[in-house]
Amino acid sequence: MQPQILYTVSGRVMHGKGRGKSVGMPTVNLALNPQMPLPQLGVYASLVYLDNAVYTGVTNLGYRPTVDCEKRVTCETLILHLDADLYEKNLRVDLLYYLRPTRKMQSLEEVREQVKADSAQAEKLLKNINR
Repeated sequence: MQPQILYTVSGRVMHGKGRGKSVGMPTVNLALNPQMPLPQLGVYASLVYLDNAVYTGVTNLGYRPTVDCEKRVTCETLILHLDADLYEKNLRVDLLYYLRPTRKMQSLEEVREQVKADSAQAEKLLKNINR
């Protein structure tokens, strides 16, 4: 059975602050439509559609309390098993499974370990999805 899409974000990949890339977790950043209601903020297992290919991703929809204090909701996705410059590319991200709420962590190393666990969970949840 295919999961229900909880939310979709699409658009051109925009430049973020580059913090993820600097610690080995490069994310793609997409602008959110301020007119669209948002689902529950947090971390999701997602599918990323790019150039006629589909990738597994981990998406944070919300704030980034460990790295900044901005009160702006962001959408950033770590695309698993893809290492490419995607700036100015158009893509779509479907959020399929809510994994956990976003929370402040003590260090970027703790963030890295959590993202590793989130990635493993996303791969497990999405491995049998028809793409």
